[in-house]
Amino acid sequence: MKIHSAHYQRLTIDKQQFLRNIELLKQTATQPLHVVVKGNAYGHDLLTASSLFVEAGIERLITYHLSDALMLRKKYPDLSLLLIGPIELGDIAVCRAQNIEITVWDLPFLTTIRKVVQTQSSEWPSLRIHIEIETGMYRTGIVPADIFSLENEVFESVHYEIAGFCTHLSGADEPENIGRVQEQIEIFSSFRNEMMRRIQREFEWHGPNSAALALDTTQVFTHCRVGLLAYGFFPSSYARKLWSPTAEVPKPSLKWYSNVAGKHRIPADKFTGYGKTHKTVSPTTTLMVPTGYGDGFPRSLSNRWEVEIQSQYFRIIGRVNMNQIVIKVREDLKLDDDQEVCLIDREGANDWYAAARLSDRFIYELLSNISTKIPRIVS
Repeated sequence: MKIHSAHYQRLTIDKQQFLRNIELLKQTATQPLHVVVKGNAYGHDLLTASSLFVEAGIERLITYHLSDALMLRKKYPDLSLLLIGPIELGDIAVCRAQNIEITVWDLPFLTTIRKVVQTQSSEWPSLRIHIEIETGMYRTGIVPADIFSLENEVFESVHYEIAGFCTHLSGADEPENIGRVQEQIEIFSSFRNEMMRRIQREFEWHGPNSAALALDTTQVFTHCRVGLLAYGFFPSSYARKLWSPTAEVPKPSLKWYSNVAGKHRIPADKFTGYGKTHKTVSPTTTLMVPTGYGDGFPRSLSNRWEVEIQSQYFRIIGRVNMNQIVIKVREDLKLDDDQEVCLIDREGANDWYAAARLSDRFIYELLSNISTKIPRIVS
């Protein structure tokens, strides 16, 4: 069967739902909303999602890799960009020249930055630095005592600006971890109070992520830093429960399609694909769909997941291959010339949450593993 579609495989983004999600987050957050676009914008495609965030009025995008920040800078000369990943020594000049703000979580590197920027062109804008504070995540961050040991002149320079302080909360999406998160917030609050006493000027204070957005942090943070929830996904069922029961809920806008690329008839008592994971009981009609684990479709859905064709569900049989899956269908199923297959839906029986549960994938992992080669189409 020939594929007639312009894209044999594609992810569609419902623009109305995507923009509505941002409206809902703005209504919930009492602080300015900044959005994380790492992991190829959580599978939505960096440039595609970023254009929608800009349209929705988001004033700062946050990347992990410098290459992503530079790509965005080329498209958005005036947009605020914050880099939260590591950079090489030579990248300091690039960030300053391109007005890309950076995050520092290591005191020796902060000292190095201060020395390097003094040798750079005075025509460049001041390098804006955000310092990550260790509050109990124990992954990255500078402990408050080390910040307090710095001389006040560290915070005054024509070459750089300490723009703000941040922390990363250790999982407000898990009920057993809430006490730990609250301790982090208290430590950050204490640090903020002391810094404001020592340094008489304004800083940004940011930390709330998707799960923590529902917590009362208005007295501690001045900005929100949201990732997964900005795309309509809750990181856990517990995080969903933290959302107001009377408020409209953000929903995924992403849907994964492919097309039928072949039809086959397998005799009885035969295996399909690699190995012997599925043996036919009787003659079986199957369809080949050109999608597989090389595209980010989990191999662990082999013999378990059902896809939607013409509002009906049909099971994958055999192993998910690198670029192909085999679907068992009824013999009398009439196919269109360009038959569409919904692999993972926005809502319903085969949505992203169901796929994550059945494949034993963290929802972040499932989304960020989608191949960048698949077109994202805004509709």
